[in-house]
Amino acid sequence: MQVLALKYRPKHFSELVGQESVAKTLSLALDNQRLANAYLFSGLRGSGKTSSSRIFARALMCEKGPKAVPCDTCAQCQSALNNHHIDIIEMDGASNRGIDDVRNLIEQTRYKPSFGRYKIFIIDEVHMFTTEAFNALLKTLEEPPSHVKFLLATTDALKLPATILSRTQHFRFKKIPENSVISHLKTILEKEQVHYEASALEKLAHSGQGSLRDTLTLLEQAINYCDNAITESKVAEMLGAIDRSVLEDFFQSLINQDEAQLQERYEILENYETEGVLEEMMLFLKAKLLSPDAYSILLIERFFKIIMSSLSLLKEGANSGFVLLLLKMKFKEALKLKALDDAILELEQTKESALKPLNQHANAIQKENQTLKAPPPKAPIIEIPVAEVPIVETPQTPMLSAKDRIFYNLFKQVQKLIYERNYELGAVFEKNIRFIDFDSHTKTLTWESLALDKDKELLRERFKIVKNIVDSVFGKGESVKIALKSHLEPKNTPLEEAKEFKISSLREKISPKPATETTPTIEIEKKEVVGKETKIKEQEVQKNDTKEVKEKETKEVKETKEVKETKEVKETKEVKETKEVKETKEVKEKEPKEAPTELQEFLANNSDLIEEIKSEFEIKSVELL
Repeated sequence: MQVLALKYRPKHFSELVGQESVAKTLSLALDNQRLANAYLFSGLRGSGKTSSSRIFARALMCEKGPKAVPCDTCAQCQSALNNHHIDIIEMDGASNRGIDDVRNLIEQTRYKPSFGRYKIFIIDEVHMFTTEAFNALLKTLEEPPSHVKFLLATTDALKLPATILSRTQHFRFKKIPENSVISHLKTILEKEQVHYEASALEKLAHSGQGSLRDTLTLLEQAINYCDNAITESKVAEMLGAIDRSVLEDFFQSLINQDEAQLQERYEILENYETEGVLEEMMLFLKAKLLSPDAYSILLIERFFKIIMSSLSLLKEGANSGFVLLLLKMKFKEALKLKALDDAILELEQTKESALKPLNQHANAIQKENQTLKAPPPKAPIIEIPVAEVPIVETPQTPMLSAKDRIFYNLFKQVQKLIYERNYELGAVFEKNIRFIDFDSHTKTLTWESLALDKDKELLRERFKIVKNIVDSVFGKGESVKIALKSHLEPKNTPLEEAKEFKISSLREKISPKPATETTPTIEIEKKEVVGKETKIKEQEVQKNDTKEVKEKETKEVKETKEVKETKEVKETKEVKETKEVKETKEVKEKEPKEAPTELQEFLANNSDLIEEIKSEFEIKSVELL
């Protein structure tokens, strides 16, 4: 008995499955007699490349042709159908890949066909040729004899040199769609009189991965395994695939948080290859995405990303059991995020309804306040100065409006999520970060930070965790800007504080406190000295002013008076000046000399200490102390 893949092999272009464009182009070329020297068929295994080559060769050889539909009755067609036509030469490029094999092929092209119209060379897996073999074939491929046609087939056209591709007409065979494969399988099973389930054929078509030959091989295996009654469960057992009901129960127990059933289904999945489990899960989620009563799109997207990350771990060589366990734990975390999304949605829905009555109440209060008279002015309150005591502020719940309280509740949700993610980070965040405002238009969250030293460093190192949680809560996946409001004023540097301390201590040394109340302090003496100095300066200024006035008067007299002034006037002026000079000298002699104060004595006796202070603190004048 002939196998199904050969028994139901296409004999005409109309029987090709899933390659309608290729079949149409080749048929029109035959009918219009527009034939090329060489053709290249490339595509997936089992997609119809070799079958198309044989159909095309038989159509060229038909005695009633060449035409798209050979008669299949003439001697040429019968010889081609039985695969023993002397002028149709099939060659395997994988086993005949050297330059000597190509030389023999070129030698055969010199001779005319013995029986048919053309001498046709069908070379399968041509990409396996060596570079030398391709180079030897180039000239013949470009300008072959008129009676020679080349039909090349390959599964990897990228490995062919550009010189070969440019000398051939290239036809690309696409992956056969599953719907076309399933309809072809139904046709075969009806002819073979085998009962089947449609879901079982879907599994077979999916396992074939677009290759019709592979799918027909699996179908024949399924007929034998199921004893002419193909069911989905038996096909799943034969393929070693996972039953869809197991995956259905697994995801349902995940959503219902049924740990017992989840563990039971997880143990079943452990019996299969992890890579196969992940692929089956992707197919299951794809079906759920297309069904109307499925899970939310957001949840399916998260599940899909988790599966893709697990596949990448397997490719990197991770343990399969560990990857499957990690997959289950990540699925649980994704469900928690789904609950958070629902909470945000509820808050947004209640936001507008909560704000309407509050706005109405605020407007009523504002109108009432406008009607009331201004209160009488209160008596001024005398404030008594109180010594300031440093207070360490802690974040407190701010007085918020009803609108901002919704955002404040979201901020509390951020604190809770940070706690769940990292307890230490959550404690530091709750202790030091205080909510200020959230602008929903610009998506800007403003908070105040009281963090110092280690707390500040911890928040800075793990800011990415905080930012991701803030984006998920406030931005619903979009990025949220974070504005920081500074709280603490800059303090003096340790060097400046040490300098201030030294200066204050040295000031205490220079001006010690009085022993008794009766003894005068240095400050009082200093004030008296300063007062006396100012008096002396004022007297000197007055004397200088009188001199300037008198000099001006003498100049004016000299200018106004004529040259006839007598010497007596000059003598009288000189006498007056001498008298004034004598009077000023007598006043100076009468003023008593002041005795040195205690401060001046201390400065004189401690000159070394004063110089040390000036050099250490770069003080130019002693009065700065």
